[in-house]
Amino acid sequence: MNSSFQNNLTSVRFQSFQHNQAVELGYESLFAEKRVLVISIPNIFGTRSPYQLRNFNAELTSFHSMGIDEVYVVSSHTAIVAPWAQAHSLMLGLYDRGQFVKLVAEHFGIDKSEKLLKSTWQYIILVKNGEPEKFWHNPVKENIKLEILRNPQYDFRRLSPDTVKAYLSDCVL
Repeated sequence: MNSSFQNNLTSVRFQSFQHNQAVELGYESLFAEKRVLVISIPNIFGTRSPYQLRNFNAELTSFHSMGIDEVYVVSSHTAIVAPWAQAHSLMLGLYDRGQFVKLVAEHFGIDKSEKLLKSTWQYIILVKNGEPEKFWHNPVKENIKLEILRNPQYDFRRLSPDTVKAYLSDCVL
């Protein structure tokens, strides 16, 4: 039986680049019959974003051996995440116009403005055949000071490849 999350996910569209061409992708090609890890990079210009991308890229083989079919990098803040991710990693970069971040926030009871979620929310979600399996995130706080957002201790705190691998190693596949 499909959940409301999965039903709503079927209508979410992402922009990406494949073979240097802009493409639009949806549920069937990204989530159907797959176990995928979605990593949010809200701001590719952040000081820690390239490190986050590099760290996950280095663990792709481990993730695949632990039952992950695909790893996606998603941003709701900037459309250039797709070519940026393609240039710096083996992961598919997806631009979300706000549908996905809103769906995730609603599902997990995160009641913040869409603008704030799109520009600052750092999260990782493991999705199995369109259903959320596991979710990690840094809390989104209204009126958070820019110096806190830029602080390396805040950026992607508890959102490392090791956190995901620890969960996956405990799972029975």
